Amino acid sequence: MITEQQLHRIDLNLLVALSVLLRERNISRAAQTLFVSQPAMSKTLARLRDTFNDDILYRTSQGMMPTERAKQIGRQLPVFLQQALSIVGEEEFSPSTIEQVFTLSIPPLIGQGCLLGLFTQVAQLAPSVVIEEHPPVSDPSVALETGEIDFAIHPNANFNEDFEVSLIGSADLSIYASKRHPLASKQATLGQCLGYGFVNLMVDKSARTSFVHPVDNLLNSLNVKRSIIFSSGQLSSVMEVLNSSNALFIGPRSLIASHSLKDHIAPVYHFNLTDEQKMKFYLIRHKRNEQSKVHNWFKTLLNDSLQGL
Repeated sequence: MITEQQLHRIDLNLLVALSVLLRERNISRAAQTLFVSQPAMSKTLARLRDTFNDDILYRTSQGMMPTERAKQIGRQLPVFLQQALSIVGEEEFSPSTIEQVFTLSIPPLIGQGCLLGLFTQVAQLAPSVVIEEHPPVSDPSVALETGEIDFAIHPNANFNEDFEVSLIGSADLSIYASKRHPLASKQATLGQCLGYGFVNLMVDKSARTSFVHPVDNLLNSLNVKRSIIFSSGQLSSVMEVLNSSNALFIGPRSLIASHSLKDHIAPVYHFNLTDEQKMKFYLIRHKRNEQSKVHNWFKTLLNDSLQGL
């Protein structure tokens, strides 16, 4: 018989009453402690005797005394009740004692801007926490639902009620080229830029959805189209091709502030976007983690690092 089947036959509330009875060794005082009547506590003691096939407490001239079986059970009860409380009670934690892996699905450009700061802060507060970066996917809902990832940063807010969706912010976009590009020394037009091929940061596509890259959504709204000549999920590969060719790249306007990129690329065109047209990003997580203090603590740190972008 499996453990659950065995425990299902027992009212575990009886163990709470047994702990109090063994401490008080008095039915009236035990009843007062648990805010029940004395007859109710007497019935509980009777049920305990029936459950364990033992007298549990017996009367002597010195008052009620526990049987040897009751003493044996009583030695195990404090640990059992404390563990039960840790399961059903309010979660408490200190960041310095957290031992957990947090998995994030995050676009490379956003990851480049926030992950180092996030890692530094987490390492100081919770040195046993591990952060895993996963590539962005077109539909992260299944991975979030199964716990494969804890958080996803995504340009789409259309998730069902099982998910918590928070707007991080929106981004203006620019077209970038290597500093050796023919357009790098002039104010280019969008038409001139579209005459060149583009490198692209790829999003893993899912068979569950027809995903259109948010950059292409924007260009479609402007009735224009880019020609993609190289795609990769790796930012370093995209930048390497960009710097060694006449290809162009569309990315957030803030990209030029990146210490690792500003010496190699130059903006050649800035989109003049309305608030509605700007690329929006959302932080997504499954609602099963809403009441987790540990996840909420990590989410706060993640949000702080994202707001600095």
